[in-house]
Amino acid sequence: MLDILSFKLHKVFKASFDCKLCETETFIKQKLEYKHNNPVSGRWNLAEERFKYKYSSVRFYEFNDYEFDFLTHYEDI
Repeated sequence: MLDILSFKLHKVFKASFDCKLCETETFIKQKLEYKHNNPVSGRWNLAEERFKYKYSSVRFYEFNDYEFDFLTHYEDI
């Protein structure tokens, strides 16, 4: 039987794996800062301000907004 989920017609992205273990608070904050600024960067420009991007966790971290109730603060882990 053909596995439909593993069947690909086209390859869009080059396979890569850049996973890095987040072991220090400094590194975690650096990655969060990058993720929070990415939608407002010149390349993407998805929102005027980082907290206005609907799918960002920045409001969770900066304003205690719990719209996304599945988020857990990194300090709680």
